[in-house]
Amino acid sequence: MRPESVVAWREALVRLADQHFFDLMRLYLGAVKTPFNKQKLVEELSAMMRREETRERMVSLLDPLDLLILAAIRELPSPTHGRVIALFGGEYSFAELYERILNLEERLVIFRRDGEAERVYAVNPYLEDRVAAIAGRDVLVSPELVGPPLSVPPPVDSLSLAGLFSFFLHNPDPVKGDGTFRKKTRDALVTRFPDCAAAEGCLDVLVSAFLNLGLLARRDGALVPDPARWEAFAALGDAERRAYLVAAAQGRTTREGLRDRARDALEFAASLVPGGAYAPATVRRLVALISSRSALRPASRPNSRFAAILRHVPASPADPGESGDPGQREGEGTDLLAAALAFGMVAETEGGVGANEIPEAGEPVSFVVSPAFDVTVMPGAPLAELIPLARILEVEGVQTAGRFLLTKRSASSAFDQGLDAAEVIERLSRGSSHDIPGNVRFTVEDWYRAWSSVSLYHGYVLRVDESRRAAFENNPAIADLVRLRLAPGVWLLDADSAEAAQAALAEAGVDPVPSLSAPVSSHASPPFPPVSAPEAGKEASPRTAGPRRATAAPTPAATAYGTAARAESAGAAGETSPAAPVAAIPAASPPRADSIARHRENLLAALDALELSEDAREALLSRIERRVVLYPEQLDPASVRMEKVEARGMDFLGKVRIVEYAIASGSLLEIGLDESEGQRLILGRPLAIEKRQGDVSVRIALEPDRAVETVSVGRALLVRRIRGSIFSELTQDRL
Repeated sequence: MRPESVVAWREALVRLADQHFFDLMRLYLGAVKTPFNKQKLVEELSAMMRREETRERMVSLLDPLDLLILAAIRELPSPTHGRVIALFGGEYSFAELYERILNLEERLVIFRRDGEAERVYAVNPYLEDRVAAIAGRDVLVSPELVGPPLSVPPPVDSLSLAGLFSFFLHNPDPVKGDGTFRKKTRDALVTRFPDCAAAEGCLDVLVSAFLNLGLLARRDGALVPDPARWEAFAALGDAERRAYLVAAAQGRTTREGLRDRARDALEFAASLVPGGAYAPATVRRLVALISSRSALRPASRPNSRFAAILRHVPASPADPGESGDPGQREGEGTDLLAAALAFGMVAETEGGVGANEIPEAGEPVSFVVSPAFDVTVMPGAPLAELIPLARILEVEGVQTAGRFLLTKRSASSAFDQGLDAAEVIERLSRGSSHDIPGNVRFTVEDWYRAWSSVSLYHGYVLRVDESRRAAFENNPAIADLVRLRLAPGVWLLDADSAEAAQAALAEAGVDPVPSLSAPVSSHASPPFPPVSAPEAGKEASPRTAGPRRATAAPTPAATAYGTAARAESAGAAGETSPAAPVAAIPAASPPRADSIARHRENLLAALDALELSEDAREALLSRIERRVVLYPEQLDPASVRMEKVEARGMDFLGKVRIVEYAIASGSLLEIGLDESEGQRLILGRPLAIEKRQGDVSVRIALEPDRAVETVSVGRALLVRRIRGSIFSELTQDRL
């Protein structure tokens, strides 16, 4: 353990409110004698914690829910009450998690860090090593079952991506004026990419990801691919490429944001044990854990003022993002799990969701060109080798293999990109398993002659007088800017913007610099930032090969804890009644459950041997059920502070007194309502009490949504102050 952590723990104890501090000391050290010294009492408690037996006993009393919470505290950044509870949202009730966290604090397993605006928790440094061994990430993310590694063909592979690039490259008008797909476009996509279309929402998510990655751009009402951007995308490995698609499917963000999301996607997949089947709740928990860390990740660089303005400009009616088909506006998108499923990073199994191991595409590109101009492309080739082929072919359909077609339109598109007939034929020859048919060669050459006989250019032309022509032609700065030499002293320029062209001319020493603007750039796209997956998660092993959560009834200790969560109390004016229902707590694994049950039985035997009043016995029994008693010596009646926390039925004054004390102390209230109020049990923090004719009402902020409701105290079947932990009364803290 680190000395600074021990100091922080001891200082946290001293900072506690006096009531909490002395209640805690009475629990573990017995009655506090006066005069007292806080530092000396803390030292006595530290001496107790330094005992090997104490630490071993505390750890042996941790049940599965304790371990889940401790793992969350260790894994979450700034683990506040709210973040821990949100991580298990839908799995356990707010009241159960709220009380259990306070119970762990009361049991000295966790403590509150210093200097935080919110209540941020850490594990007791005396227990950190032991807790780390039994409450790691595998506790939070454990498979239900483990079988052979999963390998399901993804809906979108390298061949599909190349086909989609070809589709949009050779179908320049796929959307209507409002930005939505034309019906014929959607029908063509479904027909040509059946595997992707079969996965619900895959096509729409995919096109949105293309837009957010810059692989597709909206230009003059059309969706146009950026070949340079596709080449940069193809240079990535398959896993990185899939991670970027998952990242982009979650909505628009900055370049750095995409990189960070892609890392999160790789971490998500790497955290799953190969062959493991994970329950949906467990997978959501992993996603929430990764997202919580991402949310606190500092930005790599501040957003520009111009980017901030663009983010707040509302979408125009012609913006495809308004309808969501295709593309999304900023902040909209698919969540990480849905995107990972859509792109095959994970796959559904009978037992839930598991990591999908997809072999890296590494086969040389191989295809067959027929005399009918059909080109059949075999699967397994990397995207980088398929993109040059897709630039000259139109996709007809992609399933196991890809069927493409060489047409006059696709050849003309290749010529527009700067290729000539020889280069088109060379690309077709490069991976063909047979010689190119003669009629194909002849037709391509004929198409090129027809195409090159008439030229239409759009761009910016630089003209230089003959007196300065030699200096320009020998200047490398200008040579890099020239797209095509049109005539002696006349060049078609390639520039990103007017400013870029002017800067290049200025570098070349042109003075004065002429005013220029530029066509769409054909410069190389900047590479995608590299991302890598953490390997630690792949080495993790599940805690059990069977189901993680037992289906048997909760152990006696676990059930008793839920029942005893009312309070350290003398009961409700002698009344005995069944406890209110509580959410089920997962059963402990057999060795741990046996340890908890055996410890409880020993303490109950020691309690029965004492001569105690009924009130004192009930109070000490509550401590046993809350697992704050480690040794029989702690069953000291002199350390008990008596108070009533529950009233029922006709005990009107008792119910009012409990509400008043809960308001004063900031405790939570549990109120049972009759049939006229919906026969329900509500939990919340009381705000104020209002006296009415013949009745008293309480305004209560319900947990966890903080909705305020006014209920009758007189008609309430049950009023209980939640006092399961000495830390339940937290008027100075926030959730």
